[in-house]
Amino acid sequence: ADADVDGDADGDIDAELDNTSCDDINSGAVFCSGFELSTLGDWEGRTSASGGSVEWSGASPYRGVGNLHVAATAGMSRGEIAYDMAAPVSSGSVYMRFYTFVGPTAISHQLDAFSLISLASPSQGIFLRLRPTNTTLRLAAGTTIDSLASADIPRNRWVCVQVGVTIGASGSISLAFDEVEVVRETGIDTRVSTGYLRMNVGIVSSSTTNTSGELRYDEVVLDDAPIPCD
Repeated sequence: ADADVDGDADGDIDAELDNTSCDDINSGAVFCSGFELSTLGDWEGRTSASGGSVEWSGASPYRGVGNLHVAATAGMSRGEIAYDMAAPVSSGSVYMRFYTFVGPTAISHQLDAFSLISLASPSQGIFLRLRPTNTTLRLAAGTTIDSLASADIPRNRWVCVQVGVTIGASGSISLAFDEVEVVRETGIDTRVSTGYLRMNVGIVSSSTTNTSGELRYDEVVLDDAPIPCD
């Protein structure tokens, strides 16, 4: 298999077992989706779009038969899919892992490509912010910071993205690409009003000056323990 389309081509054991890690190594996770259902039934069909689009696609998944394709065509447009945990989380840790494909011209100005939020107003939580030349992990909680990643998110190939938050008055956040850590902030207040509840995957928001944006997602996992790349 071609590594940049179907996953690892170097004999990765899990990739050869089946179409998705959700059936084996991540079967016990709080939530896992390999986008193998064209109905997006494992997400309960919870898609949302405004000036953009979000849809299942069988074209060039990371592994398996499907992936999520999202696009924004003008400023402030978005397209996303959401998963709500069984109850808000106000202590302990939450970890997310997903694969995303960012094309070479996918970002014209700025967009948020992922979030883990509370349902408080205004929105509080963690956001993966992509710009043409850099990536930041934004925390809008007890502490509000934009942590510049030490390396930009790779373009024009599937990349494994790992996000973690330890919740507390002296908590931490982290971001890694292909298991190489690019952000770690410690000793910060990561608590949010009403607790972390909703994970959004896709173009969650985009700036008023954005002219385009197109991303793909596959193998999304949420759990209370760190999640390795395949």
